[in-house]
Amino acid sequence: MSFQLVTLFQSADDPDLTAERLVAQIREDWADHLDPAQVQLDDIIEAGRILSVRIEDKRVGVFQMTDPFAFDVEPLVETSRLLHGGAPNTQGPYFVVSVVPDDEIINALTEDEFVDQGEMETGEELADARLISMVIASLVGCTDTIEAALFHTASQLVSADIVRDTVIQFAPMLPVLLWAEFGVGPHPDSPDEFGGYTSGLDSLGLLDVVVPKSGVGAPETVELLIGVALKQCAEEAPLEPGITLEADAGYFAVDYAADPDDLEETELILLTPVASPN
Repeated sequence: MSFQLVTLFQSADDPDLTAERLVAQIREDWADHLDPAQVQLDDIIEAGRILSVRIEDKRVGVFQMTDPFAFDVEPLVETSRLLHGGAPNTQGPYFVVSVVPDDEIINALTEDEFVDQGEMETGEELADARLISMVIASLVGCTDTIEAALFHTASQLVSADIVRDTVIQFAPMLPVLLWAEFGVGPHPDSPDEFGGYTSGLDSLGLLDVVVPKSGVGAPETVELLIGVALKQCAEEAPLEPGITLEADAGYFAVDYAADPDDLEETELILLTPVASPN
């Protein structure tokens, strides 16, 4: 029941945006990837507030909030490379979208148990994130009031048009560019050398990646990180340690390392440039 969460900020309320409209848009957008008969209204919907849908055996909660957003998004504006037009309106309505359990499961848990369940890995994180991606892309297709999305796993804001275009472009694969952060910069001890990291892949049941020195420039380092993330998504599993990874940027030894922020719990994929095995 590990939660992946996306918040969609609106410029204003849209009274024409209904659960029925959303279901129709999902069926239209994803007819090549989802059985339209398996896309249905949720048992509990509320006009203007709850637009939740059922997709196969999953319940995707779509909840509209009307109070001002509780967190300051301004610090994310400068670091969000997929955002144009400045900060979205956080004082108006916004949607929260996530795969959520059925009511009988929620009601059977205490508050502490519910929080614990929400932090547990289920093995379905990638599948849940794919469904959420499809739903939010279709939600954007239903209305012109959505300005941007906040992907909480990546701590980044993404403009609404980029969200929809990217999800459609990547389908049926997860649009990992939206769900993870890809950071690149000069090595602190070698300004001419670039390194990089990912953040957020661990929330998808994968492993985050770090390359202290890539041996290539900043753009190539970003491409390397994206390629490793996509490979993990395609294989639905982390890279195995001990292998040599071939990439456009060269060859890299794959090892596991402890996360310096969580030495006991979290592993990272460590990439080190090596000579060609040939």
